[in-house]
Amino acid sequence: MPHEPALRASLRGRYLKGLEIGDVVQESYERLAKAEGLQHVRNAKSCAFRTAGSVIADHLRRMKTICIISGANPWVIPDRPNVRFAPKRTFGKFG
Repeated sequence: MPHEPALRASLRGRYLKGLEIGDVVQESYERLAKAEGLQHVRNAKSCAFRTAGSVIADHLRRMKTICIISGANPWVIPDRPNVRFAPKRTFGKFG
């Protein structure tokens, strides 16, 4: 990819919680290789940067998923035992 150096430079300034720059670049290559219909792309650099952004967003989205473990305290986040949360309470009239 001719824009890889610029992409890597851009990624150095981004929030990559738990990701390596090389991993983002490799995942971007894989997604672009699997994509169909790229003949309409007018700006390859923009496409590469957007793909890398999607890789990061998908990773961050997956990190927000909380796994409830059977028998565990449901108000404790498994990866962060010192952080507790409570369900939102709503009040209203019934009937």
